[in-house]
Amino acid sequence: MNIKKLVGIMLIAFVGSIIGVFAYSLLVKPKVTIIQEMAESPAHLTSLPSGGLETADFRMAAQISVNAVVHVTSTKFLEQNQYKNIWEYFSNEPSGKTVIPRSGYGSGVIISPDGYIVTNNHVVTEADEIKVKLNNGQILDAELIGKDPNTDVAVIKVDKKNMHYLSFGDSDELFVGDWVLAVGNPFNLYSTVTAGIVSAKARNVELIGSTYERDRYGRRQPVRDPNAVESFIQTDAAINQGNSGGALVNLRGELVGINTAIASQTGAYAGYSLAVPSIIAKKVVDDLIEYGKVNRAALGVSIASVDAKMVEEKKLDVSQGVYVQDLTSGGGAVEAGMKVGDIIQEINGRKVDNSSELQEQVMKYSPGDKVVLKIHRKGSTRELSFKLKDHEANALMVSSNEFWAWLGADLKTIDKEELDELGISHGVRVNKIQEGMLKKAGMSKGFIITHILKHEIDDVQDVRRIIESLDEGGILIEGMKPNGDYDYYVIRK
Repeated sequence: MNIKKLVGIMLIAFVGSIIGVFAYSLLVKPKVTIIQEMAESPAHLTSLPSGGLETADFRMAAQISVNAVVHVTSTKFLEQNQYKNIWEYFSNEPSGKTVIPRSGYGSGVIISPDGYIVTNNHVVTEADEIKVKLNNGQILDAELIGKDPNTDVAVIKVDKKNMHYLSFGDSDELFVGDWVLAVGNPFNLYSTVTAGIVSAKARNVELIGSTYERDRYGRRQPVRDPNAVESFIQTDAAINQGNSGGALVNLRGELVGINTAIASQTGAYAGYSLAVPSIIAKKVVDDLIEYGKVNRAALGVSIASVDAKMVEEKKLDVSQGVYVQDLTSGGGAVEAGMKVGDIIQEINGRKVDNSSELQEQVMKYSPGDKVVLKIHRKGSTRELSFKLKDHEANALMVSSNEFWAWLGADLKTIDKEELDELGISHGVRVNKIQEGMLKKAGMSKGFIITHILKHEIDDVQDVRRIIESLDEGGILIEGMKPNGDYDYYVIRK
């Protein structure tokens, strides 16, 4: 073949390929893919660096816990009338009675080698008979030692020695994100262990002490025991019905909480579990075993958590803490110099951001214990030191919305400095007044109530206590007008 001819053929082929590619690009739209260039990964050694995360190992904690967690059966025996025929039924003359057992189930945690067991109050509160099933299958009779509805903690005991038990840990040392195990008997599935992390602390869902009462108009109203203490540990360890009273343990196998409830719309586990912290449970257990009751201490204050709404309304210069709404006359807080409007930020060096955290910390102390409160007052901080007093004699009762709505007033206890300026020794001021008994009687804003039926009024709670203790009839209220004149009003209960 001729060289010129060969070169010509190659030239024609090259030009043809160029034309073909150009034509394809015009007729067919190419697919464009964007590739993000990854930064070069730095090299790491496979050993655990100093301060790094440890691998969670649940086996030791699970093995320690399952033998110390028991299944609790509480039975109440109900009597029911028996009728032989319809005539006996309508004449209400039964021929006999039959006993029907009603049983409930839960869990408990052995906390001593001689058979003391902690559980929830709601597991055993109405029981006529309590039985405990150990992890090895043995069933024992249990005796109720004591219970505390205000924390939902109870103590029972079995007659057995050398038992496997759990030691209390310190729930104050738990942090959000820590691993925990929940051990109990959900749906009567004995010795079930689940794992999760601490999702939140000092959670208050207004579960403990919540009931319903009828108001003066027959309406069913929700009410809550003002003495209830609720500061749950929230976890995502799965628990269900039957877990109540069971153990929440850390990875060392220490008891850091008593599983009590779940946050759920259906009644079954939906991702959030709630446990009574061990610092509360241990205090209650120790008191019930030693004294048969809980010796609770009180600061002598009425409190509320500082939130965004309060910051705006009261023009506060802090966004967290516990706001002092009222003080008990003669209480420890008053004697230490605390004032309405102070914001509690720490107790014995432990920071408190809300009222649940403060209640939890106070709950671990006893009457007579000394505490130091760090408070914020008008732009500055200071410390107050005093002895806690007995809760029964010193605690403020939270006012029911229904009572104050009926009275129609927002009252404020007057501090000693202002009383001295007014030339009186006691009294509460009407801060706001709306439709209610006081307005109907003619009382106006600014009136200072000094006496009710000749009883001296030292603080807001005296007003409620005295009025609620009276039978129906007229109630004489005496006091001082804003202009200094004395006056009186009569309301009817």
